[in-house]
Amino acid sequence: MVAKVSWADRYAHWPGNLAWPILFLKTGFPGALATAALIIGIVYAFISIGSFVLNVYVYGSIDASKDRLLTGQWSVSMILMLAA
Repeated sequence: MVAKVSWADRYAHWPGNLAWPILFLKTGFPGALATAALIIGIVYAFISIGSFVLNVYVYGSIDASKDRLLTGQWSVSMILMLAA
């Protein structure tokens, strides 16, 4: 509560929640759905890792170049999520 965790708050509301890759990378899907679930899980894992790395990198103040990175990553994440 006393630490500066603005990046953690931003990441918590970012596309790419860690629950999605964990959900889709499980092995409990029946035969025909297993491949599709694996692809979705990999896409969401990529989004999650990218989101986490970017939000840790942007830790602190946000300038114009970091704002463009955040906007670009958000847009790419939303497109990938819709495609998946």
